[in-house]
Formats: sequence, C-alpha cells, structure tokens
Amino acid sequence: MVQQLREDLRGLNQQLENLEAGLDQQRDRLRLRGLRLQQLIGGSRVEKKGLERLATSMKSLEASRRAVEEAHKAMANLQL
Repeated sequence: MVQQLREDLRGLNQQLENLEAGLDQQRDRLRLRGLRLQQLIGGSRVEKKGLERLATSMKSLEASRRAVEEAHKAMANLQL
C-alpha cells in the first residue's frame, strides 16, 4: 500500500514536471509572439512616418515644379 502511494506520487510529480515544462515552452512562444508583434507595430509606425515624409516631399516637389513652369512662362513672356 505504501509502495503504491509512493509510485503514485512519483507519477504525479512527473506529470507536474511535464506540465511545468509545457508551460515554460508556451510562455517562451508567447514572449516571442509578443516581441514579433511589437516589431510589427513599431515597423508599421516607422513605415507610416516614412510614407508621411515621402508624401510631404512629393507635395513640395510638385509645388517646386509648378513654380519652375511659371518661371519659364514668365521668362518666355519677357523675351517676346
């Protein structure tokens, strides 16, 4: 009877160790997922900022192009 209880306790201890190992693995996987999500979110923010700067630069470039066209027209009128 005592021998059976000892064997049962060993089995339960082994199951607990297996559960702990499984939980450790799950924790590590979740931690890695969290890090990946942070990178994606951070990357999205960086990309968004970059796109905003690109849009601003393109607007400035377009305004400059129009100014150059107007300058060419003015120069052409002066030469007439």
